Amino acid sequence: LHPRNILLFHPTLLSWSSSEDVNKYLGLPRISEFDSDSQHAPKYIIRSALPVTFQQECFPPVDARSNIEVKICDFGESFEWIPETPSFRIMNTCLKYAAPEVIFKDTVGPALDVWSFACVMYDILSGDKCLFSSWNGTKEEILRGMVLLLGKPPDAWWNKWTTRGNYFDDDGNWIGDDSALSRILRPLGALYGRSYPHEEKLVQEFLNKLVRYDPRERPTAQEVLSMLPEEWMSGDLYPTVYGDELSSCRKLVSDI
Repeated sequence: LHPRNILLFHPTLLSWSSSEDVNKYLGLPRISEFDSDSQHAPKYIIRSALPVTFQQECFPPVDARSNIEVKICDFGESFEWIPETPSFRIMNTCLKYAAPEVIFKDTVGPALDVWSFACVMYDILSGDKCLFSSWNGTKEEILRGMVLLLGKPPDAWWNKWTTRGNYFDDDGNWIGDDSALSRILRPLGALYGRSYPHEEKLVQEFLNKLVRYDPRERPTAQEVLSMLPEEWMSGDLYPTVYGDELSSCRKLVSDI
């Protein structure tokens, strides 16, 4: 689960029947000339669409009803989970959304989606920031951020991380460059800063319940849905800022 396999669907799509409909909602193709001495190079390139009108359809004003649906696509790596039979699978999940059992190639199950959902939710609400601070999304950076926020992982995983000594002592205490801590260490809910301290506390408490090292301690998807505060989903708390994003998160977890 990651943002690129989560799609927005609106019933308007079913009525599209011509290129004019596509242009209406996604805008006219944006063409950029391509200057090259190579005879094989294209004369121009088509840039990504700016679907502002379509987004407005999906996210109308707070007092209007939205028929938006969240679709999860790309089930190429999905598999049937049988509790009685542990699954050892190499998952190609992007590291910034991967649960530790995925990173360390341990047994996997539905709990990995709950971890990924926490990372995706943080990504959506923060504007494409990584829950576990990382510049390049490397395994080293993700694991470093994990330990700084959640503490030392179980020994079976800790001992597999052969370069941990560059950052931590054997007890999981930081021994790396102190000047880097201000960039890579921040609370789980640090999305709103001083503007919305109450909201930051709620987000931190919620995410803390989802990113547990032990998969058995994470809630199920159904439990996650029941844990989401209603005011987040209705947009009543901070409707003009976060209502739409949080509503999308609820629809997403209901589909997991």
